[in-house]
Amino acid sequence: MKLALRKVLADCAANVVFDLLNLIDGTTDPKQGQWSEVVLVDKPAYDEHREFLHDEFFGAYWDWQVIRPDKTWRLDLLAE
Repeated sequence: MKLALRKVLADCAANVVFDLLNLIDGTTDPKQGQWSEVVLVDKPAYDEHREFLHDEFFGAYWDWQVIRPDKTWRLDLLAE
């Protein structure tokens, strides 16, 4: 039960962050009002390509599993 609750809460939090990153990336529109893309850092004018934050978000969990300090804590039951 504890693991299921942890996964539900993590999924809810992850979806909120994912939606926020989509807004920041300018790949979705807010439900109320108007929103233009947010730029977190200046980029050179010649740099047309940039990675979207929301594209890398869910994959970052698997990267975190490799570098996390407490190897016993995780959201899933998958063997490493």
